[in-house]
Amino acid sequence: MAVIVVARELAITGLRLLAASKNLVLAAEGFGKNKTVSQIVAIISILVSHSYWQWVLLDKSSLGSQPVGPGWNGLPLSSSTSPSS
Repeated sequence: MAVIVVARELAITGLRLLAASKNLVLAAEGFGKNKTVSQIVAIISILVSHSYWQWVLLDKSSLGSQPVGPGWNGLPLSSSTSPSS
């Protein structure tokens, strides 16, 4: 499916370049802009829904109620310790 989408985008870009060389403008229509927005929303939704379960399972298995994510090592923000008197 991704190959089809990329091939179509390359074909459209080629047609627009050809038209531009002949001083023609092929402007995007409202339907095309709506399609692009819906594709972006769908892709983000799919990525979030797939990664959500990985975050939930990682959170429950490693540190309990502490947040877990990229770059989080479970240590406090300040790693320096002051000697107690």
